[in-house]
Amino acid sequence: MGRKSKFSKETKIKACKDYRKGSNRFGNIAKSLGCDEKTIGQGYMTYLNYGSSAVDVSNTNFLKMQGDIIKSVILYKKS
Repeated sequence: MGRKSKFSKETKIKACKDYRKGSNRFGNIAKSLGCDEKTIGQGYMTYLNYGSSAVDVSNTNFLKMQGDIIKSVILYKKS
């Protein structure tokens, strides 16, 4: 069984939109949410690659999504 997400879907989407608009940096967003800057960066990249459905709070899809991300990074580096 997967770990429950600390943040709601709405919180994740808002953080991504704030960063995209340029109104906030990863560090500021992370500080306001009480998490690591790297966590925000990884979440933002996932959001960019997969859209808002990628930040759905679901324990079952998380591992599949991580696998897909890893595969896309490997394919990108090979090209």
